[in-house]
Formats: sequence, C-alpha cells, structure tokens
Amino acid sequence: MDANLLIIDPTLLGFHNKEFLSQLGKEHPQLTFVALVTSCLDHSMLTPYNGVIEINDTRSKIISKMNEFAQSDTSKSVDDVELSKRETDVLVAVAKGMMNKEIADEMNISIHTVISHRKNITRKTGIKSVSGLTVYALLNNLIDEKDLI
Repeated sequence: MDANLLIIDPTLLGFHNKEFLSQLGKEHPQLTFVALVTSCLDHSMLTPYNGVIEINDTRSKIISKMNEFAQSDTSKSVDDVELSKRETDVLVAVAKGMMNKEIADEMNISIHTVISHRKNITRKTGIKSVSGLTVYALLNNLIDEKDLI
C-alpha cells in the first residue's frame, strides 16, 4: 500500500471503528487516519484518528489541515528525532532483520509493545520502510555494516 493518508467517515464503521483502525494501523504503520465528520456523533469515536475534517470546514481550512497532515511525516529532520532507549533497541533489531515476534521474545516484551515502539519510531523519524530504518541506523551509528545479515 502506497497511501500515507486514509480519510474515512467514522460512522461507516460504527462500533467497529477502533478495532478496524487498530488492525489497519498494525498492518500499515505509515498510515495517518483522518476522520471526515459528516454528522453529529459521539466524540469518543474520534480518538483513534490522527486528525479530523468536518463537513462544514471551509475550503481553506480543509487545505490547511491537509497540509498539516502531509507535513507531519515529512517535516521531521534527523536532528529533531529523540528515540527512547527501548525504541532504539527495537530499531536496531529491525535494522538487523529481526521480525516482530523475534524482537518480542529477545526483549521479553509483548509483540503489541514491539508494534507500538515501531509505530513511534515511524512517527518520530518519518521513515516507513525497513530498508529506510536500516539506513537511518547505519547513518546514526546505531549499527555497523558487519551487523547486517
């Protein structure tokens, strides 16, 4: 999937909103979820979304919001990135070619925690691919060429 942005009416998913977006987010961590609100709804339905566009927003406001969503991934510079120790450990493991389950077993954490760390790494670095994360790890001296398989 090449898309970075998913705009969806939350009422279409009903009560399956959170489960659907959670599963989709696990499968495609690069996706930004935006709710297109077309009617009155409980605001708790909007919690899984990264942003909201309302049907009564002006054209300029929608354009402004879309620009914010687009820049949220690409405006990060390497100098601004601050990964936690655990995120760095997960990044190194990913760069070495380990799968989520292997990382979880080695670090004694759940696979869900690994996925959360990977989402945070992607959000913080703006890098969406394993190869990109590997290059990032190499350039930031987190791994050595000899560590790669």
